[in-house]
Parts: sequence; structure tokens; C-alpha cells
Amino acid sequence: MKCRRKNGFTLMEIMLALLVIAIGVIAGIALLSNSLDSSTKSHSDVNIVSFADMVFNYCHAQEDFNQLKSSSQLTLPDYAGNTVNLPIGIPSQYTGQFEDSGGQLRQTYTVTYQLDIDTPPGRPELIQLTLQIWPGSTANGTPQIFQTEIYNWKKLP
Repeated sequence: MKCRRKNGFTLMEIMLALLVIAIGVIAGIALLSNSLDSSTKSHSDVNIVSFADMVFNYCHAQEDFNQLKSSSQLTLPDYAGNTVNLPIGIPSQYTGQFEDSGGQLRQTYTVTYQLDIDTPPGRPELIQLTLQIWPGSTANGTPQIFQTEIYNWKKLP
């Protein structure tokens, strides 16, 4: 009797191939999910750093040192040229926008922040700014904290 060889795949080979494909698809979906999470976090970080940069650059550019110490809010221009009032010492929200070079609105974002301005005891020539920022419209979770010091060089001996 001659043994005839049949062409084709066995059921076991087909199941093994499907298992390998399924593992690859699941790994691809997991990578896509991680990539989307990273993208969302990086957008949030850009918004937070952009807001902190806007506030601290304004404060460092002030010529009237005492105005920063005595006010209950900062009035400054945002990146679009609009006037913004930022309360000091209380949690507040800021909604900003990014525009492209042609002035078209690309993105609107919201951050929750608390700006504190302090003068250390016995150091009238120094102002310490602390800015806590949370992404989104609530102060949930751990904020990113930014700090800077501004010196009034005119008052130094």
C-alpha cells in the first residue's frame, strides 16, 4: 500500500497561526493605547508649561516691583494679546488658546492654578512666586509646581 500525502494545512497548524496573529494584534492594540495616553499627557504638559511661562515672564518683566507684592490679582496680556486677570492666593481657572502663524485657532485649553506671591521675612528686596498648576478644570491630583524669585536690585545695599 502506498501512502498518499495530502496537500494543505492541519487544524493544529491553522490554530497555531491564529494564536500568533492574535498575540500580535493584542500587542499592537496595547502599544496604540500607550501611545494615545502619552500624547494626551504631553499636550497637557505643554499647556501647563505654556501658562507658567506666560505668568513668570510677565512677573520678571515688571519694572514696578511693589506692584507685584501689593496686588490681589495680576493683570497681564496672554499670548493672543488679550488682557487676563489672574487672582492671587486662591485656586482659579485659566482658559487659553494656541493659534497658528496665520492667526487661526488651533487649540483651546484649560488649567486650574494657584499663584502665591510672598516676601520672606527680613528680605524686602525679594519676592517668591509659587505657581501650582493642574491640567483641566479641577484641582484634582498632584499639581505641577513652579517657583521663581524676583529681586529688586534697586533695594540692595
